[in-house]
Amino acid sequence: MNKERDSQVEIRGVARIEITAIKHATEDPVKVVKVIERIVPRELRGKMVLEKQEHSGHHGNPITYYRVVFEDSDAARVLGEIMRKLEPTSLSLLRATIEQRIQGNNVLHLRLHKQYLLSGRFILWDGDESVKITIRFRDQRSLRKMLNDKGIMNTRS
Repeated sequence: MNKERDSQVEIRGVARIEITAIKHATEDPVKVVKVIERIVPRELRGKMVLEKQEHSGHHGNPITYYRVVFEDSDAARVLGEIMRKLEPTSLSLLRATIEQRIQGNNVLHLRLHKQYLLSGRFILWDGDESVKITIRFRDQRSLRKMLNDKGIMNTRS
């Protein structure tokens, strides 16, 4: 098998993935949508249903929330794309902070740097200017298996 195919081995047990990005008044909406599209594998972009909600910020400034949800095998493919494209330093950061990113037994939270995504770089970022990704697994075992298989967490000890 070739390396590219091996890196795309299906991740099992993913129930849902939600990608959320915020557009502030000074940002270009086209770029915000492009950032979300960068995360979604090319073959799934046609299935992408982009929800948009308008809100007002603390000082009355317009804020737009963009949201995309994938379920089951499509969600697993999106997560596979993220894991495959995460830069080495981000994988190291993920290993170091994994326990803080797990909610309950089966939810993993990631944030990627919005500006770097525009250029195709997948960099973990917990500050402002991030795209929020929430991954819900069917159960704790599925989450732990994925983390172990990707070398993020040794769950056998």
